[in-house]
Amino acid sequence: MALETAYRDRMRQMYEAVKRRLDYQVALQNARKDFERTNMINWITSEVKKSITSKQEQDALQSCLQQLRQIASQSK
Repeated sequence: MALETAYRDRMRQMYEAVKRRLDYQVALQNARKDFERTNMINWITSEVKKSITSKQEQDALQSCLQQLRQIASQSK
């Protein structure tokens, strides 16, 4: 009976150790994916902002203002 108890205790310890290691690997992979995703988003955002010229920005702003004026005049 004592041998069975010791055997089951060691099996439980082994299970917990393996589970801890696997949980660590999963957490490591998730952290790596989050890091890569964040860096990719930041890189894409910065490249898009660099590619927009001030002329394009001004044209877009004027177009938006014109659309707002049209909407305002239609609602009166």
